[in-house]
Amino acid sequence: MRALSTASVQVPFEGRTLKDALEKMIREYQTLSNLQVDLHYEWVDVDMDVMIEDTIFRVIQESMTNAVRHGHASRMSLHFF
Repeated sequence: MRALSTASVQVPFEGRTLKDALEKMIREYQTLSNLQVDLHYEWVDVDMDVMIEDTIFRVIQESMTNAVRHGHASRMSLHFF
């Protein structure tokens, strides 16, 4: 759990798109935990402010942490339609 919390402090985008940042975070969570995450991302033409993208990223990050920590989840699906 501590490793998940430490990973969450990192800057999410570092020049990446929201999708790329989410995929990187998912890979890190899958490495550090037993959580299998299925990402379905169809926001190809969605143009959002960076602050909104950061908020979305942080909400997903917190959700993944809580799923593992409190729900003992082994699988999660994320859908962006």
